[in-house]
Amino acid sequence: MIKIALCGEYFSSNFGDGIIVDSTKYILEQVDESFQIEILDFSTRSDFVDNQKNIDYKDSETYRKIIKAALKV
Repeated sequence: MIKIALCGEYFSSNFGDGIIVDSTKYILEQVDESFQIEILDFSTRSDFVDNQKNIDYKDSETYRKIIKAALKV
């Protein structure tokens, strides 16, 4: 079994970001159903919410912590 982490702004208020992740996940599942695919949101969101604030990626230390935590999945 191969583990794949799809990283992006999945739960972003920008609808297109979620569509890109879903489309990529679908394509990977068509290639091999045994892939274990995890969706990791860069902003650490776990659901869609109204009036959400986007994370400031200029703070590279915060960004580094998010990526490090995400890769431990």
